[in-house]
Order: sequence, then C-alpha cells, then structure tokens
Amino acid sequence: MLRSRVALVLLIELYPAMTALCVSLFANIVLTTFALHKQIMESRIRQLEQQASAVPIQMNMLNAELQDIVRRYNGLVETYNQLLSEKQSLNRRKPEGSITR
Repeated sequence: MLRSRVALVLLIELYPAMTALCVSLFANIVLTTFALHKQIMESRIRQLEQQASAVPIQMNMLNAELQDIVRRYNGLVETYNQLLSEKQSLNRRKPEGSITR
C-alpha cells in the first residue's frame, strides 16, 4: 500500500499533467478499500444475526435438559428417602437382643 502511494506521488511530481489521473487512481483505491471493508462487515453482521437467532433454540434445549436432570435428581432423592425409611422401620422391628451388621 505504501509503495502505491509513493508511486502516485512520484507520478504527480514527474508528470503534472496526470494529476487528475493520479487523484482518480487514489480515489479508486480508497473507495475499493472502503467497499471491501463494508462487505466484510455486512457479512459478519449476518453471521452474528444467525448466531443470535439460534440462541433461543439452544436455551430451550438446555432448559429441557435441566428439567430432565431435576426430575431424575428428585427421583433419586425419593428412592433414597424410601430406602432410608425402610431401613429405619426394619431397625425398629428387630428385638432388643439381636445383633445387626
């Protein structure tokens, strides 16, 4: 990029009649760079919009997984409490002189 700028300056110095051509070339370089940057940014915006639209779907999937984990956890807690209750009732039924392991 620096070489092209130097070349344009030298061309103007060497051939003053080509000043309009040099200005046009420089303007084309600037406008082309701007247009390329604009296209890249618009593409990036579209990509981000697509990712943002996928977020609610991912949240719903995570929420469903969370509910499943909570349901399984509650089932485990309920089973544990039942087993604990059964163990306590068995310990109460044993005679006082029995040996427990």
